[in-house]
Amino acid sequence: MNLQQENFIVNILLVNKENEVTLVDVTESIDRFTANNSSPILGENNMKYKITIENLDIPIDTKIINLQVIFKINNQPDKTYLFDPIINQNGNEHQENKDSFISYSLYNNNLKFIWIYFIRNSVEKLVHESTHDIYRHE
Repeated sequence: MNLQQENFIVNILLVNKENEVTLVDVTESIDRFTANNSSPILGENNMKYKITIENLDIPIDTKIINLQVIFKINNQPDKTYLFDPIINQNGNEHQENKDSFISYSLYNNNLKFIWIYFIRNSVEKLVHESTHDIYRHE
């Protein structure tokens, strides 16, 4: 199974200085998507999904940014992946996990870019398990 861009919902959860949380759907801000990325990130032999978002303004009073990716199966939101919090401070950073990786550039309350990678086999395993669970409970 090869997922397409339509199978991904990308949200950011913004935590302001008063600890209020705002969810913003940034799915429409996806600039590029590929299902066959062979970047050396997470291993050259692992094909990856890559989602790119560029030039995303963040409110000035934001102190923490959480990136959330939801996988849609059969047109329904199904599994959610939440990355570690991003502190709203100038810099270029990345987060690497077993099956995912993000790289971002954040300056003056603007995410210049966010590159999101998921190992395809890992996502497909999650989707298969998810679909199986849904099928079993119907």
